[in-house]
Amino acid sequence: MSKALEKATYFMAKGQRFCIELDISEAIESWYIENQGAYPGCDDFHSAKSKHSRIYITNYTTFNHCFDCSPKWWLFFSPCWMMSAPCYFSFRRLTCKDLRVNMKADVTSQSFYSQYRDSVHYFCSMC
Repeated sequence: MSKALEKATYFMAKGQRFCIELDISEAIESWYIENQGAYPGCDDFHSAKSKHSRIYITNYTTFNHCFDCSPKWWLFFSPCWMMSAPCYFSFRRLTCKDLRVNMKADVTSQSFYSQYRDSVHYFCSMC
């Protein structure tokens, strides 16, 4: 992350636009997996999957992820995707420096939720 911040400082000093994208999906997912036993009755990992958890630091606009899709969607939306995606990617590359950082962090359990475990279990069992 420090390299991305250094690059952003450099781009800002040169008067260029930048966008740092911090993807914290993996950190949230590892925290959830480690604390899975903290909420008995609510643990449905497949419905609580953390995708696209991003934080942006920018002096321009955020990167539009509408073209991030699987190949089966490329085939389905082929004419539209083939016309618009290259234009957007070219425009974005010319106007902004995008920096992507995948945040990976060590996860530690905290005892803060232990005092609320019974009330959370009660609330989740009502769902």
